Formats: sequence, C-alpha cells, structure tokens
Amino acid sequence: MAGLGGIGGFGGLGGMNSQAQQQQEQMRLMEMMQEMQVADSLRMYNELVQRCFGHCVENFRSRKLDGKEEACIVRCCQKFLKFTQRATQRFQEHQQEMAEEAAKAQQNK
Repeated sequence: MAGLGGIGGFGGLGGMNSQAQQQQEQMRLMEMMQEMQVADSLRMYNELVQRCFGHCVENFRSRKLDGKEEACIVRCCQKFLKFTQRATQRFQEHQQEMAEEAAKAQQNK
C-alpha cells in the first residue's frame, strides 16, 4: 500500500507539471497575441501613410509639405483613425453579442 501512496504522489506532481504546461501555453499565446497586435499596428500605420500620402501629396518640389498638403494629411489621418476606432468598437460590440448568445445557448442545453 505504501507503494501506491507513492504513485499517488506522482499524480500530484503530474498535476503540477500539467499546470506548468498550461502556464507555458498561456505565455506562448500571449506572446503570439502581442506579435499579432504589433503586426496589425504596423499594417494599420503603413495603410494610413500610403493612403494619406497618396491622397494629399501632389508634387515633390520641396522637401517639406506645403500648407495645403499638411492640412490634408492631418484631416486624412484624423478621419482614418476615427473610422478605425469606430470599426473596432463595432467589432467588439458584435463579439460581445455573439458571446452572450453563446452563453444563453449553453444555458438552454
């Protein structure tokens, strides 16, 4: 019987090992999410630059933007950021609605 008690002890260690594995997996997932967020931020920034530069800069006579180009870029960036924030907000609202519907469906089972 003492030998079986020892085996039970290993089961406890296995549980701790499993917990450590779960923590490592969570860390990997967090790292992946951070990488995805950085990539998404860079993509959004590049899209913003390409869109506003292409729309607002008309010529390359000078190293600096003229007043008209600068004002256009400011308006373009503000509009792009407001749109992005609104789209993100709507996406989050939609995700929350879907989660609530899934929870209700789970409760009705």
